[in-house]
Amino acid sequence: MLSNSKGVREYFHFDEMKKFKKLVRSKVLRYRRNTLRVLSFLILLLTAFMLYRSGLNLSKRLATENKLYGGDEDYRMRMVLKRAAYRNTVLVTTSNYMYREQLRNFQCSLNRLDLPYDPVVFSLDRNTHEFAMNHSFASVLLSDEEGDDVRPGKFQENGTRSFGSITRNKFDAVLAVLDFGLDVIISDADIHWCSDALSTLLEMHEDDSEADIKVMAEPEYKTLNSGFYFVRSNKKTRELFNVMKSKVEFGNHDQDVLNAVFCNNSFGARRIMNSKSAVPYHCVTRNGVTVKVLDSNQWPSGGQTVSGRPIFSHTRETIQEMCDTKQTFVIHNNFVTAKKKKARMVVKGMWYLESEETMKCLDYPMDSDRKYVRTCGIYCQEREIVESNTKTENLALNEDMSQARKVGDENLTDEAKYHQNFWICQEVKIRMIHRIRSKIHWSI
Repeated sequence: MLSNSKGVREYFHFDEMKKFKKLVRSKVLRYRRNTLRVLSFLILLLTAFMLYRSGLNLSKRLATENKLYGGDEDYRMRMVLKRAAYRNTVLVTTSNYMYREQLRNFQCSLNRLDLPYDPVVFSLDRNTHEFAMNHSFASVLLSDEEGDDVRPGKFQENGTRSFGSITRNKFDAVLAVLDFGLDVIISDADIHWCSDALSTLLEMHEDDSEADIKVMAEPEYKTLNSGFYFVRSNKKTRELFNVMKSKVEFGNHDQDVLNAVFCNNSFGARRIMNSKSAVPYHCVTRNGVTVKVLDSNQWPSGGQTVSGRPIFSHTRETIQEMCDTKQTFVIHNNFVTAKKKKARMVVKGMWYLESEETMKCLDYPMDSDRKYVRTCGIYCQEREIVESNTKTENLALNEDMSQARKVGDENLTDEAKYHQNFWICQEVKIRMIHRIRSKIHWSI
């Protein structure tokens, strides 16, 4: 009987201990939860206070910079350009929203070179600015326009969104960099970089320090190419680009203005002939800016003749060899209609973008197919060299067609005559276009 009562007491004692432990455990857990809540609140309060203090400091700094540089947009631009500068030089390109695909391909193409610098995009509308920022570009917004998705080719129509307004902003971009005391290389997004062209230009500039501007040219047509040029920042060049901004009117191409102001007598400029140079002239502007012309064999435009034929009539492999051996540093994909630019870059191995939908970069050039070849048409037509035993056929299909025409057409094979006539027609067509453009240049 006693043993049973003792067992009951032990049972109740055990039950009380169990309840006590459970109570203690719940209180400890509640204490921990409350402690964590308090600590979280304190951390949140401290974070908010630090953000508030940093915001005050930033506001004070921006206010100071606004007084120095005339506004926070100028301050942001200075920061962007300062980070992008390489050897006191900034690589600049401009783009609007409808050329975003070309812009992205330009970035992918530069990525493969592993350059120690990145380009700065001067965005001509807000949509381009957002697109550039989303794809890791350093972007500066030049216009408050919303931007649209007009297909390539329609931007040259008259009106407020004409090509003249775009090219005026292009001069604004160059002048903005010059005003911050930095040298600038302007490169259109349709220019294919074979190697580190910026470093090459800077080395050339050290050897020829008297040149204030170095510009791509088309010497056969006596015009300068505004798609690629280097400008040294000094008082004279800043004055010059202020003049160029004032000369742009709606409907004018920036290349017209560049040719007129750089080399036209009516604007006080003069040409200095130099027969010893590969390009037989350079220009001096009215205010004394020296403009040197880049060797068109090393810095070719789309209308340049290389090895006796237009550069884009060479095969994809030949163009790649030109790049690999540093025979050319950049190649401008111009002298082609806007809708065929991408097709020609794909066919010639200059396109590094997977698709317009994904916007992903490729490690190697995109493979070509019949669709792109058909779209490109005569702008991608390759003129192969046909082996022959006769001297006349070799001359007709090789690089010296003028000598073949002197020998006579009666000994040419049918295939040789076909190739000869085709390329004569293409050369005549291109020369007529440039003759008209050069007349426009010199009449400004």
